[in-house]
Parts: sequence; structure tokens; C-alpha cells
Amino acid sequence: MDVKNYDTLTQKIEQKGGIPITSHTEYVCCHHLPSWYDKCSEFTAESHFFEVDEDLEKNVAALGWDAYFVKDFVKSNNANKGSIAQSPAQVREIVEQLELYRGEIEGGISIRRVEEYRPNTECRYFVVRGEAYSPNRKIPDLVTEINHLIDAPFYSIDIIENAQGKLRLVELGDGQVSSRKNWPLKKFIEMLTAIAKV
Repeated sequence: MDVKNYDTLTQKIEQKGGIPITSHTEYVCCHHLPSWYDKCSEFTAESHFFEVDEDLEKNVAALGWDAYFVKDFVKSNNANKGSIAQSPAQVREIVEQLELYRGEIEGGISIRRVEEYRPNTECRYFVVRGEAYSPNRKIPDLVTEINHLIDAPFYSIDIIENAQGKLRLVELGDGQVSSRKNWPLKKFIEMLTAIAKV
């Protein structure tokens, strides 16, 4: 759900006398990469944010990188060109695919420095009302550090090992639109019950 539609949803809930668990502001905080990047930049790949305009390729070229990971503010490209561009011109092609297959570019374009990660080391954690939850009962120090920086009632934290074995932040996500990924269903349901706690 894009941030505009989420704003409409929260307004409808409030009009009916309800209180959303996650406000519109809190949703944007974890849903859009630029909203959390400054707080977590030391833990994640270097990123820059651009409009989709005639200066896109020029701005990307100014970074001087060998490769570019391309996504909008929320999603990467899963179509045939993938998400990694080897040139500014390829960045434009990936952006066009994003727009074609998703129907829109949400927010703008995120260009991230490509980092080398160890295969099969990514893990998703959730934070519910300030408490971090793990699918395997282990909470890495990095998850705890990020939890102290982000003020949102329900969000996900994706962590991965880089080539040197250091934990890195892949991305944050609003918990309401994050899949359970590597979580056993029973464990995920147990975690969700914490949302109801006052």
C-alpha cells in the first residue's frame, strides 16, 4: 500500500472511532527508504535519492561507482533486467521496468552502492512496541542498535552478513506489509499477539 492510500486508510479508521496501530507518519518512517536512511546509514549500503527526470543519468554518473543497485523508495526490480545496473544508462532501463511492471514509481529513485553479501545469511526480525523478536530467539546487537533509533510500533529489520562476516542492514519495512519470510508460522503468530498488548 503506498503512503497516500495508507493515509486514506488511517483517516477512515479514525472517522469510525478507531485508532490505527501505526500512524501515517510512522508508516512512512519505515516504508520509504529515505525516511529511515539517515538514522541507519552507518549500518547499511551507501544510498542516494533522485527524482525520475532528465537529470537522472547525469546524477547517477556523478557517483562514479562501478555498479548501482536500483529501486524506488520501496521496491526493487524483479523483472528480467534485475536491480543491478552496470552503467547510468542501465539505471534508466531498470527504472522504466519498475514503472512498467509496478505501474508507478513510489516516492522516487534510490541508488544504493552494491555490497557483497554471503549467500543464505539474510534474516528478518520484527519490532513490536519497542521489543525485538527473532525467528530463532537470537537478537543480534545490530538489531538492538537499530531498535533504539527507530520510533515505530511495528516494523521489520532485514539483516545480512557481508563478505567479511559483518552484519549489515538490508532494509527496514513497515510490519503490516512485511511478509514473515523465514519465520515459522507458529512463531510468527506468537509474535503478532504482542501487538494487542497495552
